[in-house]
Amino acid sequence: MRYIKLRDLEVSRIGLGAMGMSHGYTGSGTDDAESIRTVHRALELGVTLIDTAEIYGPYTNEELLGRALKGHREKVVLAERGEEGIARIRELTGGVDKVIEAVGTRQALDTALGAVLDGGTISRLGVPQYEQGPIGPAEFMHNITLTGGASPARAYIPELLPDVLDGTITPGRVFDRTFTLDQTPDAYQAMADRQVLKALIRP
Repeated sequence: MRYIKLRDLEVSRIGLGAMGMSHGYTGSGTDDAESIRTVHRALELGVTLIDTAEIYGPYTNEELLGRALKGHREKVVLAERGEEGIARIRELTGGVDKVIEAVGTRQALDTALGAVLDGGTISRLGVPQYEQGPIGPAEFMHNITLTGGASPARAYIPELLPDVLDGTITPGRVFDRTFTLDQTPDAYQAMADRQVLKALIRP
């Protein structure tokens, strides 16, 4: 694992995002024991940065991480949110030139806007999960560039799908429910109703 120094903190360049372990996107398909094993494995691999927030659950994600990190808390830096998180980013870095916003929530965009320097760039990945964003005169006056679009996931389907279907690659928690081809309408409805994150359709 490679690490980066941020003033008085040293963290792994790769962090663990814990939202999917208990947030509504995965609903009832979450498995606390599996999530705790995932956290422990990340620690074994040298991950020292973990991202959580009180809205994941709410609070259940932080409680889950509390159980997972028992006896290991001193090894980990937990990412902060809101105004405190923005202030900490500014304190540690003085602000950043580029931000990749991959969460898709309004709160994540607000954090990105607070952390980026004048003239900086925020790149969004995926579809925003909010109707209106705070893009107006204030952002214009700071010359912030906002880019983004849907992830080009379809480009990888020809290469990866055969390996998923024959079991070479286990999709894991990306797919949290399997449907038959005849159940395709039900699969789309379940995703639209947020009952599942991603439906796997098998022939």
